[in-house]
Amino acid sequence: MGEGPNRRRRGTSARAEAGGIARGQRSPMLAAVLAILLPGAGHLYARRLRAAAAWLAAILLGYWAVFLPGAVLHAISVWSAYRAALAPAPPPTP
Repeated sequence: MGEGPNRRRRGTSARAEAGGIARGQRSPMLAAVLAILLPGAGHLYARRLRAAAAWLAAILLGYWAVFLPGAVLHAISVWSAYRAALAPAPPPTP
């Protein structure tokens, strides 16, 4: 069989071929939703373990101190998780 205009390359999804999320890449919207639900969860989903722990600690401390700093940090964390999911996955640590 030839490479016709309607044939996909082997090992690629239709979404990846259409310019969507490539295999192994994370969904930025899902990362943002997870970060809204639980601080640090979006970074955890994007495989940024240190960032997830740091955001969780900072936001919990912000909410403990006064509500406004916690809410501001939470909003920044959601944006950061969205951006982290757009970036390529970090190499695995040994």
